[in-house]
Amino acid sequence: MPLLPWIWRSYLRTALVPLLLIELVLVAAYLLTNDAVREKNVEALRAVATERMSAEVALRAEIIGTQLDGVAHATDLFRWRLEQVLLDDAPVPEGRLGNLARSAGGAHYTSHDDGRFAAIYSAITEVGAAERAKLARLYDVDPFMRKILASHEDVVQVYFNSFDSLNIIRPYFDVLAQYDEHIDIPTYNFYYLADAEHNPERGMVWTDMYVDPAGQGWMSSSIAPVYRRDFLEGVVGLDVTVKNTVQRIEALQVPWQGYALLLDGNGTIMAMPPAAERDWGLSELTDYHYAEAVKSDTFKPDAFNIVKREDSGVWGREVMQQMQGHRVVHFGDARMIAWSTIPQTGWKLLMVVPEAGIYEEADALRDQIRDLGLLMLAALVVFYLFFFAFLFYRSRRMVRQLAEPLLDISRMVGAIAKGQFEHRPARIGLYEIDAAASNVAGLGQELGEQLAKRESAERALAEVNATLEERIEQRTQALEAEVRHSRELEGELRRMAEYDPLTGLPNRRLFEDRLQQAAARTMRTGNPIAVLFIDLDKFKPVNDRWGHESGDELLAAVAGRLRECVRAADTVARFGGDEFCALLVDVGDRDAIERVARKMLSRVAAPFDLEKGEVRISASIGAAIYPQGERRWEDLLHTADSAMYEAKRADRDGFAWAMEPALSDGG
Repeated sequence: MPLLPWIWRSYLRTALVPLLLIELVLVAAYLLTNDAVREKNVEALRAVATERMSAEVALRAEIIGTQLDGVAHATDLFRWRLEQVLLDDAPVPEGRLGNLARSAGGAHYTSHDDGRFAAIYSAITEVGAAERAKLARLYDVDPFMRKILASHEDVVQVYFNSFDSLNIIRPYFDVLAQYDEHIDIPTYNFYYLADAEHNPERGMVWTDMYVDPAGQGWMSSSIAPVYRRDFLEGVVGLDVTVKNTVQRIEALQVPWQGYALLLDGNGTIMAMPPAAERDWGLSELTDYHYAEAVKSDTFKPDAFNIVKREDSGVWGREVMQQMQGHRVVHFGDARMIAWSTIPQTGWKLLMVVPEAGIYEEADALRDQIRDLGLLMLAALVVFYLFFFAFLFYRSRRMVRQLAEPLLDISRMVGAIAKGQFEHRPARIGLYEIDAAASNVAGLGQELGEQLAKRESAERALAEVNATLEERIEQRTQALEAEVRHSRELEGELRRMAEYDPLTGLPNRRLFEDRLQQAAARTMRTGNPIAVLFIDLDKFKPVNDRWGHESGDELLAAVAGRLRECVRAADTVARFGGDEFCALLVDVGDRDAIERVARKMLSRVAAPFDLEKGEVRISASIGAAIYPQGERRWEDLLHTADSAMYEAKRADRDGFAWAMEPALSDGG
């Protein structure tokens, strides 16, 4: 074989090919490791994002609910203040109606802003001295209205509408330009929602969402009836705009280019930030006329309902059916959503985040590392192209020299291929061979430097991975803090489990705890306690005839009447079904206890006006006292229960004492 092919093939087998393969394997391992690290990062980021979104949306929903509770409380206080003013028959100071004028159509209205509320008396009402006195007296609540607006930033309007079509409202505006002069207020939806037929309990209610005619956007009203003794004088209302809630949600700066939506109980989007409008292809609706807005319910198109839309209907139904949760959905592209329910109104707070935003940092790091690997591969290709050309050129020159010096150089190259990069070539006196030997030695040194650079790049990659792990650890710690906070909130909810959700009365667990405390106090003070066990008669026919909803309505009404029959220090509890129990502390004598029981029987026997009609029922009550005889306080419930069954066997709608010696009448 000629010397040149032999030298060339030997050099390829012993040095170049193994070194090239090693380089290619290292680059491939580098790229594969990058993909594996990216997948681990994605898993960790998905878990962090899920927990963070769930905790954030639950916290914000609770904050919104707390704000709504504050508005409801303010509504009740405003109603109470108005009732006090309407019951006050004291003379009204002169001059309070200085800005009251009469329009051409016959309406009486405030003609200019004098710092107080605006008012209009419809032309359908003949305004005389009594009506003018009532309006003048209502100015006593103006400071209260001003304080409500100052204390609740979400409340944009406070008003009172009367049975004779008087409307007072704050802040002040030109009422004659806004209202129909012949407005008949009792025919409007915000009025009849609080009348005796629709609200027999006389409590505060929330209206459905509607568009504010004054341009405040979508809002809901907290309204309550105002009674002057048993006469429905009118309705108070606090208008709450969702605009501020949306602005607060936007200010949250939802991570990963996300946003939040506020849904009503039917799945309709009540409010959305601009980012959501672009994403859902919607534009918020605000253009409604006043008469249309107040006379009828205003619904958004089906495009605003996540249950009725084709692109969100499947997972939208899941959102509306569950109180809270999270999942990945496909809405245009992959999205991660989390939601929570605002219990006061049944609204849903929904957070939407593109999955691409969550993994953006991991993808960017992966792309950088991949580009670096491809650059290294390209550099290797270029390097070996030049290197092969250079070696071939040197081989041809060496062939023209002596074979032995070439073999020496070949052995030196073999040593370099084994990792021995530093060499001192021996000089044989021939310039060309000495130069070739020096070049091979230089090649070894260069290969050593390349290997050192590669090791440096690997160390840099390790540092990048360490930094990424540290960032994941930091995010994990932040998530753990949020989870701890969520568990604290869960503990608060567990404490609420001591009350019956239907009637609001203490449940059996809380009642027995209070009974034990009262018995311990009796042992110290000697003041007796009594237990009344109450079971409703004729309750099952109500359920059978009108359904469980009417039965629940009846149970709630019975609970209210029983609670009215006892003192603040006493306890009325619901044990379940139609069974109730009352704990009377510091009782006097048997007559006092029996008076309470007879009062309960009388109140329960009175007719109940349910939504589906009038109902009459009765009750049977058994009583037991502690201390008395050898009775232990632990046996009070059983003894009172047995006495109740004696009352049922004797005659329903009756009362019976436990069959034991009684306290003396002197107590």
